[in-house]
Amino acid sequence: MKYYSTRDKNVSLSAAEAVKMGLSRDGGLLTPTRIPQIDRAFLERLTPLEYARRAAAVMALYLTDYTEEELLTFGQRAYGPEQFDDPAAARHPVQRRNAVRRRGGQEEPRPAPGTARLAAPHRAQGRPLRRGRRSRHRP
Repeated sequence: MKYYSTRDKNVSLSAAEAVKMGLSRDGGLLTPTRIPQIDRAFLERLTPLEYARRAAAVMALYLTDYTEEELLTFGQRAYGPEQFDDPAAARHPVQRRNAVRRRGGQEEPRPAPGTARLAAPHRAQGRPLRRGRRSRHRP
């Protein structure tokens, strides 16, 4: 794919040259000569992918001078687990959905359906959750 300057349409660069240059020498923005069309089927193919692979698939539409492996490396460097405060944000959507955050930042798998754990000790003792500003020492 070719990129042109918004200030001078005669400036035409490859995707790799545009990435390397950043801005056109004339101060214009480098924009693609055409905007790739994304259809529903493309979006549905992205759904099961982890975030870095999604990014690589979208970048492939615009950065045609790079290999799939290079784009995946870019995606992993930009959106890998170490880039987030919560590494779960970068994981596969199904993995995120099947994990639940616990106290202390540790993740535990969700219980299998029909085997739910009790949420707190007071529920295990059959007492309702108390709300309000009552003393903790009252029965």
